[in-house]
Amino acid sequence: MGTSRGSGIQCLTIVGQIEGHQLQPDDVKTTKYEHVLPQLAQIEDSCEVDGLLILIHTVGGDVYRMKNSTIEYSDDNWYYNRTPDESYYDYVQNSCNKSESYIRTFKNHFCDRPLFSFALENEI
Repeated sequence: MGTSRGSGIQCLTIVGQIEGHQLQPDDVKTTKYEHVLPQLAQIEDSCEVDGLLILIHTVGGDVYRMKNSTIEYSDDNWYYNRTPDESYYDYVQNSCNKSESYIRTFKNHFCDRPLFSFALENEI
């Protein structure tokens, strides 16, 4: 979990399934809920955090904008393709990093209130 310097946005990355009361097999990627819950409580109590960005394994996404209370597509998007020699773990990390980087650095003078949608990989 990290915060972009001066942005007030906290980032929480979820890899695989959230593991709770039932343990998942060793070959299943998981994020333990006992690690996530304290982080969420810390974020909620912080006066320095203005927003929370939760990253899950994405292959890309689209950018929309609010205009006169209507959501419109902005013609902006991003994607991440897995390289042939990339491990699944590295692929998940790299796709999350690409999404986080795109959102944190997004600037478009036609879109002062961007909304981001995520494309999720449907096969693991």
